[in-house]
Amino acid sequence: MFKKTILAAVSTVALLSGAAAQADEAGSYAQGIADWQALQSWFASQTGDRAAGVNYWAANRNVPGHGSCADAASAYKPGQTGVDPKLPGDKTTFAAGCRDAKSRFDPIDDRRHADPQYRSGFADEAKRSPLQANAAAKTDQTPVTSAPSGTGDARDKADIKPVEAPPVGTQAAHPAQPVPWQCNAPRMTGYNGPYGTIQGPTGQPFVMGPMPSIMAQEIDQRNQQQCQAALQEQREQAEKERKYYEWLDQQKKIAEAEQRERAKQAAEDARRAAEEQRQREANARAAAEQSRAADAAGGYKTTSFDDFQLDGKKLADEEAKVAIKGVYAKDGETEWLYPSLAAYYASREEINREGVPVLTDDAPRGLRQSLLHCKFPQACAVRLRGKVTWCTGTNAFGTHRTLPCLAADDNSTTSSGN
Repeated sequence: MFKKTILAAVSTVALLSGAAAQADEAGSYAQGIADWQALQSWFASQTGDRAAGVNYWAANRNVPGHGSCADAASAYKPGQTGVDPKLPGDKTTFAAGCRDAKSRFDPIDDRRHADPQYRSGFADEAKRSPLQANAAAKTDQTPVTSAPSGTGDARDKADIKPVEAPPVGTQAAHPAQPVPWQCNAPRMTGYNGPYGTIQGPTGQPFVMGPMPSIMAQEIDQRNQQQCQAALQEQREQAEKERKYYEWLDQQKKIAEAEQRERAKQAAEDARRAAEEQRQREANARAAAEQSRAADAAGGYKTTSFDDFQLDGKKLADEEAKVAIKGVYAKDGETEWLYPSLAAYYASREEINREGVPVLTDDAPRGLRQSLLHCKFPQACAVRLRGKVTWCTGTNAFGTHRTLPCLAADDNSTTSSGN
């Protein structure tokens, strides 16, 4: 029971954690959009030889075995990258643009590889607002434009698209079956990106140059392998989540069933307790009625402690026969009947006792025998019958007092009170 309760609590904590994860994913997605927009704005602002260096790194950074910025600058010829071939190329400016592009692309690529939500935001914004090739130089010459080859590595070219799948880690209604996934892996025909061919000002597709068929086949094969691996990982994750939600539902049902059973048992216990209380009260009333009938048959009048305190003198003058219920105790040579056990204990601390003096010297032997064990600190619950008479008592200061007393001659009940 305790373990299941903990499991239910843990399940509640898991629900709250899922909501927080969904908020983080939304933030990553928005950041991906913002970074694409910033990259687009920066890319469009590059010109001349610097733009050529930027274009080189953007187009070649994911090509296996591509040259470094220094290598590309060393072999740089303006006519190959859209700069007017009649103008001399500045290799230093080309290299600076290439390095700047690398410093911007590297952190973006790293996060896209590590954060699926960021990658999705970056890719979706790239579809909505593709990069436009920047001008080679702000001159009168007609530029030949170039642009980045894409927005990522082979994982972008073999993008994985969910079909109406809820965000992973959210608390959306979980599917009964694993979410279907599909691979979208375009073949490599050039250095075009997976989000559409980037168009230059002339409207012609940007292609850095022919790609050897063997290289294209290798890239296609690698893309497909990575896609299938990622697809399998997504399927396994979806199955894990389905099983988790199934287990969570089962634990919830178990907890609800246990709660219903506890409520049912508590209601039954309360009903039984109430029934037992009613039965005890009914038995007490029946016993009291029976005792009153027996008292009346013997000529005794059922009397309470309050009545005895108020009418004790009159009862003693009349030598009335009474029956009174209380707690009997013998302390030394004196015997007392108290209204309750609490009153008996209180009398040990007070000079004036709240009780009725009892005389048993002339009582029947059976009565005296039943009261033998009711000596301090023992007290007994009794119902005594007897005649009210006058007796003389001495208090703690040695003062003698004449008091109404009960000369007991019968005991209908005797039980231990302490």
